[in-house]
Amino acid sequence: MRRLNLLSALTIVLSLCACVPAPSEAAPPASVGTVVPVADAIRDKDGRVWTIVDRKIACDGVVDNGTGNVDALAYIGDTLYQTAYNRWWKRDGNAWVEVKGSPIPAPKPAPKPTPGPAAKVYNVSVGGDIQKALDAAKPGQTVTVAPGALTKGFTVPDGVTLDLTGSTFDGKGAKAIGLIRVNAGAAIYGGRIFNFRAEHARLKTTVIMAGDNASLRNVTLEDWHAGTPVSWDNVNRPTFIDCTIRNTAGSAFLGGGSGDDGDKTVVGPVFDGCTFDGWNIKAEGDQSGIGIMKITRTSGTVFTGCTFENGRGQAIWFDINNRKFNVTGNTFRNIKPAKHSFDAMGVCVELNPGDGSVIEGNTFEGFTKAPTVSIEESSGVTIRGNRQNAGAYAEIRNMIQSGGRPRTYGYWVTENGTRVQKFVPVYLRDITFENNDGGNWTWASGIDSTTKVARPDWYTNDFAKFLRDSNIVYRNNK
Repeated sequence: MRRLNLLSALTIVLSLCACVPAPSEAAPPASVGTVVPVADAIRDKDGRVWTIVDRKIACDGVVDNGTGNVDALAYIGDTLYQTAYNRWWKRDGNAWVEVKGSPIPAPKPAPKPTPGPAAKVYNVSVGGDIQKALDAAKPGQTVTVAPGALTKGFTVPDGVTLDLTGSTFDGKGAKAIGLIRVNAGAAIYGGRIFNFRAEHARLKTTVIMAGDNASLRNVTLEDWHAGTPVSWDNVNRPTFIDCTIRNTAGSAFLGGGSGDDGDKTVVGPVFDGCTFDGWNIKAEGDQSGIGIMKITRTSGTVFTGCTFENGRGQAIWFDINNRKFNVTGNTFRNIKPAKHSFDAMGVCVELNPGDGSVIEGNTFEGFTKAPTVSIEESSGVTIRGNRQNAGAYAEIRNMIQSGGRPRTYGYWVTENGTRVQKFVPVYLRDITFENNDGGNWTWASGIDSTTKVARPDWYTNDFAKFLRDSNIVYRNNK
């Protein structure tokens, strides 16, 4: 991990450079909202031009050798920002002042699709043939269903939007697998789907995201008596915006890449502004039912602006070869551990593993003697600017086999027509906790991979050595 040199560490109080605006000439328009290196340069409101040269900041072409390892510059409003060492500073006069979190606004969720002038809208009356209208629609077109009760399943073709605003689909407690399919680039907007049963397995759920970039927007899924409402398998970037998931008896979402033929990883899902309220994971030892969200073999999964509350069992479980996910600006409230074979797993976010990921700006409320975040078998993870109540804690944990050997991760591949299992060692390293508030952010444990029993005493005898060996960094936590 890069070390912050003394000169850069003092940039919060030292002048960057003597770069001042021209006193007489009117400055060209400022490049508000620009980010370098996405753009070549930033022009501020005074006409000064800011660039990055060999990872140092330059103003009007003059390099300031007191800066270094700069990753990006951003001009938000009338303020210039820089980021280095995974931290942000803003320009205040001739000095830099550190700020919490990135100043770059999160992207706005896509609005409800609106047909263009040439796009045709198919209107279906109550009790009409929805599938017939869907089959007639072309990519970019919309099928709108009049408010009322739905009685049959359907498949939304590639690129078509189905508007179910005001519609309800009551499963009457029946088991339904593959009742609704959303193909590549297709979307369902609105509607309430409830009172169903399914199974705890991919592609054996009631709603299947069957193609890349399929999406659900403003959809309510509730009162699942058994099984899982939504799943996807080997598809990229399924998207869920402003959806409500309420009262499920098991996992609400299952999905990711496949381990059946190699360790295939897909682009992960996006959950933006969704609410998860009330779930109850009961099945002891049921791997699929450990959390309301089980995600495997993905890269770039995003959770932002979501609320998880009043559940029993994990909120988000990243299981098997996930990396570079982002859990930012979410609220986790009143969640209790499930009874299962893996005691003391993270109640809110479980990384198993989550290399190169960020957990930032989240709020954890209503927890007592339970781990809000649990990091296992991961490297390069940053936990920054989160807040949790007193009595809660985050944990770092290694799975240790007998004899103190690190755990190995196994996956299957096909070689010359024969199924072969491969093993790679997994470790815990390069974890940063910074600017977090409340609770305990320095708790560590070991887990015996045979008995699945937490052993917090494994590290307490020489906690400092464990931190040094694994490069676990704690900075500015309260």
